[in-house]
Amino acid sequence: MRPEQLERQVVIGQVALDPVGELAAYTRRSVAGGRDRIDVWTVPYEGGEERQLTDGTSWDTGPRFSPDGAAIAYLSGEPGDDAQVWLMDRDGGSPRRVADFPHGAGDIAWLPAGDALIVLAEDEHFPATCVQARRRSRLRG
Repeated sequence: MRPEQLERQVVIGQVALDPVGELAAYTRRSVAGGRDRIDVWTVPYEGGEERQLTDGTSWDTGPRFSPDGAAIAYLSGEPGDDAQVWLMDRDGGSPRRVADFPHGAGDIAWLPAGDALIVLAEDEHFPATCVQARRRSRLRG
């Protein structure tokens, strides 16, 4: 494989289905300007036009729909930096960072009621892992 072929390579990664089954969110890894990038995209479950929700130099990974399907939580960080927890509307609007973990976040999951996220993260008190819930009232901020 030649270097110019690598620049055109696209890899589809993690996938999440909304609770209603209408929309799938997934990660799409590509190369732009000689740098790897990972963005979150959506596509209707039954087929249709793809839509890019995140765009930038960060690696955006682990999309998770809220139980009501209205929001998508995901991890975002610059390559080589610690990822943090972000939240956006299901259409990609209003992205915002909702937590700041000193050593970054490794994974996220919604509680069934949709009022909190469980975050897998390391900290100085629990070097292996620490699980923390963030209540939705703090997420909506």
